[in-house]
Amino acid sequence: MDRVPQRSPPQVLRLLPDLLCDSRTQPGDTADLLVRVYRLAAQVLVKLGEADLAWLAVDRAMTAASGDPWRTGLAAISLA
Repeated sequence: MDRVPQRSPPQVLRLLPDLLCDSRTQPGDTADLLVRVYRLAAQVLVKLGEADLAWLAVDRAMTAASGDPWRTGLAAISLA
């Protein structure tokens, strides 16, 4: 099985602005994608010791979840 290369938090952090921009501008329902990107942002921020910013990313993920139970669960588990 091919293994996906692991990226360090600073490398992922550099990619996040483009990921967020691209996920917002995709056609159709982008809620799932936004929740996942904000969740990734929260996880990276926690690893970097930026808990306050991580909570902001989780809040944005919860907003993007739009009350959908599956999306809300995915967003909420970010900092558990």
